[in-house]
Amino acid sequence: CYSPANWTPPGHASIFTGRYPVSHGAHKARLDQGSRYPTCFPLLEEEATIAEMLSDTGYVTAAVVANYGFVSKAYGLDQGFHYWFASPPARTRFTLASITMKALPRVAPLLSTDAVFYRRASETCRIALDWIRKHRDRPFFLFVNLMDPHEPYAPPSDWDREFGGKIEGFVPNADELRMGQTSFSASEWQHIRSQYDGEIAYVDSELGKFFGTLDRLGVLSQSIIVVTSDHGEFLGEKGLLDHQIGLYEPVIRVPLIIKVAEGMGLPPALERETQTIDIAPTVLDLLGLDIPASIQGTSLLRNNDRPVIAQHYVDEHIQDWYGGRFS
Repeated sequence: CYSPANWTPPGHASIFTGRYPVSHGAHKARLDQGSRYPTCFPLLEEEATIAEMLSDTGYVTAAVVANYGFVSKAYGLDQGFHYWFASPPARTRFTLASITMKALPRVAPLLSTDAVFYRRASETCRIALDWIRKHRDRPFFLFVNLMDPHEPYAPPSDWDREFGGKIEGFVPNADELRMGQTSFSASEWQHIRSQYDGEIAYVDSELGKFFGTLDRLGVLSQSIIVVTSDHGEFLGEKGLLDHQIGLYEPVIRVPLIIKVAEGMGLPPALERETQTIDIAPTVLDLLGLDIPASIQGTSLLRNNDRPVIAQHYVDEHIQDWYGGRFS
């Protein structure tokens, strides 16, 4: 499965609308178009999201979001949600928390009891479960955004040593790497990968608890469950770290796992690549709802082959960082 975008706002907008960034418009905004980094054009109100489509058919809709900076109302991603929870944890509520964390990676641990500036998966899942308990007697659509597999590559205690290679006190500076002011040794790259793997293992564990609770509540078997991502991550490939850069496979290839509800027919085995724009039409198809003509993805219940497309709109900071490599 591939995302049509290499970073958060356009990646989420594509999941929600089933459309490419060039079509839904929520992509990078350039300084010469009156915008400032880090931002992008918002998803326009006239775009239809799956939350809106399901809300129109009687579903109660909710979003519980860890990435409060980029999965936000400011980017129009809350369209169609009756309940929207996206706020920083109390421990990091200082001015421009996420930007400060990116700009001052070595200072970040001094500003918080936790190295990350977002709610951990355990807390995010707890908030989501609280909402489910109150609304499980109605048809609902719930979007849960977890951010732990992400820089600053700092899994919770114990998970940081699940995979060998941690270097105590090492904080990779992605900005210096981008601008050619530093390079990482083989052991430092191993540290980064071990911490990223620890983040993934931690989230896997928390999702296991989350789904276990859904099962005990009698919700799991009745639900369509989709697990995916808005983008991938560079961990040394092409000498790159992080994402929001280029369109190489590591930054656009993502997981996609779909569990259908009890009694729903399973799709046939597919012999083609999929994209995250296929999620919305697949869910609508499974529910027996019409798929709007505006959706550019194809339902996975139908083996419709088509090209895989990914897009990135370059802005000035990418050009400044890379000296034209990604211009």
